[in-house]
Amino acid sequence: MNAILPLKILAACGVLSAAASAAAADPSQWKCESCPYPKAGLSGEVEAGVGLVTGERPGYGDYTGLNDKKSFVVLGGTLRQRSDEGYAADVTATNLGLNARRIDAAVGQQGRWGLSLGLAETPHRIAGAGRTPFIGVGGSVLTLPAGYPAVSSSAMPASTLNSVDLGVDRKRTDLGATFQAGPGWSTSLKFRRDVREGTQRLGASFYSTSSLLAAPVDQSTDQIEAAVAYASRTVQASLAYHASTFRNNADSVTWANPFQPVVAGSTRGQMALAPDNEFHQVSASGGFELAPKMRLSGDVSVGRGTQDSAFVAATLNPSLVTAALPAAALNGKVDTFDARVALTAQPAAGLRVNASVARSERDNRTPALLAWPAVAADLFVSPTARRNPAYSVKSTRLKLNADWRLTKAVTLAGGYDGEERIRSYLAATTTSEDTFWLKARATVFDGVGLSLRLAHADRTASPYGAVTYGPAPQNPLLRLPFLSNRSRNTVGARVDWAIGENLNVAVHFDAFDDDYTQSALGLQAARGASGGVEVGWTLSEQTQLYVFAHDEQGRAFQRGSEAFAGADWQGRILDSAQVAGAGVRHVALGGKLELAGDVVFARSREQTQVNSLQLPTPAAAPFPMASNMRDSFKLTATWKMSETMSLTGRYAYEDQHVADWRWDGINPGTVGNLLALGETPPTYRVNVLSVALRYRF
Repeated sequence: MNAILPLKILAACGVLSAAASAAAADPSQWKCESCPYPKAGLSGEVEAGVGLVTGERPGYGDYTGLNDKKSFVVLGGTLRQRSDEGYAADVTATNLGLNARRIDAAVGQQGRWGLSLGLAETPHRIAGAGRTPFIGVGGSVLTLPAGYPAVSSSAMPASTLNSVDLGVDRKRTDLGATFQAGPGWSTSLKFRRDVREGTQRLGASFYSTSSLLAAPVDQSTDQIEAAVAYASRTVQASLAYHASTFRNNADSVTWANPFQPVVAGSTRGQMALAPDNEFHQVSASGGFELAPKMRLSGDVSVGRGTQDSAFVAATLNPSLVTAALPAAALNGKVDTFDARVALTAQPAAGLRVNASVARSERDNRTPALLAWPAVAADLFVSPTARRNPAYSVKSTRLKLNADWRLTKAVTLAGGYDGEERIRSYLAATTTSEDTFWLKARATVFDGVGLSLRLAHADRTASPYGAVTYGPAPQNPLLRLPFLSNRSRNTVGARVDWAIGENLNVAVHFDAFDDDYTQSALGLQAARGASGGVEVGWTLSEQTQLYVFAHDEQGRAFQRGSEAFAGADWQGRILDSAQVAGAGVRHVALGGKLELAGDVVFARSREQTQVNSLQLPTPAAAPFPMASNMRDSFKLTATWKMSETMSLTGRYAYEDQHVADWRWDGINPGTVGNLLALGETPPTYRVNVLSVALRYRF
C-alpha cells in the first residue's frame, strides 16, 4: 500500500480546515498555558522561612552547615529575565541562611554570547570535637603551656586541654564566558578559585612516641581554561589551554615534644605540608566522519607540572649534626603526554565495531638519586644517606569491541582490553593485563528484560628486583598488589520486569574474584558480591511509591612475615553493608496538597582478624567489630495557597551510631606513648524542622 497517499489526504484536510477557520480565529490571542520555556519578561520564585535543629550532632550535617546550628533561616530563590530578542538573565540562590550557601548567575544572548558567575561555601567537619594540650591550634607553631608535664600515662590534667574543631571551610568562585564567533565556531573562558581554611589531623612522632596534631589548612587553588571549538555535520575540533596553581600559606608545622626527650635536644619537631605547585596543559581533540557509517576521533594533550618550594631543615635538634642538603629545593618537574585515536564503524546492519589505542606518559624529570641526610625521628642521624627516586610511568591501552544485534530481542557485545605499564624505580618495572568480556541483552518475553556480563582478566608482572635506594630493605618474597600477578573474574546480571503499565521491578547481582596466590607474601585474594532489588509502583496519577534494598559483602586475605622470612601470619578483613529504603509521593485535595516521604536504613560492619601460622599456636581473637548504623526519615508537605503562593514544611530525622575501637574511649592520654586528640565518633540523633513560604511571579 502506498503510505504517501493517506499523508497527502490528511495534509489536504488540514489546509482546508485552517482556511475555513482563519477568519474566525485570531492567533494573536492564542496563549500557551504550559509552555516549557519562560515567557518574555521577569519571572521567578522566592522562598523564605525558619528552621530548628534539636539533638546532639557531632558529625551531622557535614557539607550542609547544620552541624552547629540550633536555628537557621531558610532563604533562597530564582530570578529569570527573558526578552523576545533572545536575551536572558538568571540568578539562583540556595541556602543563603547557612554557611553552605550558593549563588549562580548567568546573562547572555541565546546562540551568541554568555557570562556566568558562581559563588559557593562548603563546610566540611572532619570529626567531632577533640581536645589537645597544644596552644596555637590553627597556626604553624604549636606550643605547650609553661610547666606542662610530659605525657607518660592516662593521668593528664583536664585543665591542660583545649578544644579542637577539625574541619575545613571551602569558598569557591567561578567565572565563565562564552562567545559564538560564527557558524560552527565557539570560544570559552573559565576561571575557578578555591580557598580552603581550617585544621586537619596530622600524625607526628619522636621515634617511639607519637602525637596527633591539629595542623593548619590555609590553601588556595586557581584554575583557568581557555578553549576554541568548531563543529559541523562531519567535522568537530577543539583546542584548549588549562592552568592550575596551588598555593599553601601554611607550608610547615612546628610542634613541641610533649614527651620526655629520648635524646638531648629533641624538644621540637617540624614537618613540611603540601608544597606550592603549578600545572599547565595544552590539549586538542577532533572527530571526522570518514563515511556515512564510519567515524574517526582522537585527542592529544601535553602538560608540565612544577614544584620548587624550599625544603625545611632536616632536623631542629641542635645536638644532631647532619650533612648539608644536596639542594635547597626539589626543582620538581614532570612532563605529561596523553593521546588517543578511536575508530567507530557499522559494517553491516545491526553490527557496530569500535577500536581505540591510547598512550599515556608521565616523565618525571626531577633530579633523582641525590644523597640526602637521613634523620630517624629526631633520634639519630643514619650513616647511610637516603636517595630519592623520580617515579615515571608509561602506559599503552588497546580496546577492541563489537555490538551485534542478532534479533529484535537479543543483542550480544564482546571485546578485548589490553594495557601495558612500564614504571621506573620500582621492584617490578612492567605489568601487562589482558581482559576479555562478554555482554548479552535479551527480551525474554513481553515486559521482561535480561542482561548478563562476564569478564576475565590476567595481569602478569616482570620479575621482582631488589630496591636499594629506599629506607629499610623489603622482604624479597613480598609482592605489592599493583605489581603482582593477578587473575580476576567478574560476573553481573540484571532482570527488569514491567508488570503492566504501573509496576516495575529490577533485580541485579554482581560479583568479583581476585586471585593473588602467586605472591608468597602480601595480598592473597579479594572477593566480593553485591545484589539488590528495586520496585517502582504508580498507584494512580496522584500516588507513586518506590522500595529498594541492597546488600554488599567483601573480604580480603593477606599473608606476612614478622621474621623477615616466609609467611608466619595471615590476616582477614570482612566488610558488609546493607541499605534499604522506601519513598512515596502523593497529591491530595485536588492538587492543593503535595506530600513526599522517604525513609532509609543503612548498616555496615568491618572485622579484622590476624592469626599466626606457626604451630602450635591458638587462634588469636579478632579485633573488635567496627559498625555503623544510620536511619533517616524525611517528610515534605507543600500547601498550594494560590496560583502564586505556597507553604512548605519539611521534617528530617537522622539517627547514627558508630562503634569503632579505633575511636571509642581513646582520650588524649589513654595510650602511654600516644598523645591523641580525643575525638568523638560521629554518633548523634537529630531532628530538623523548617517552614517556608514560596512566592512565584
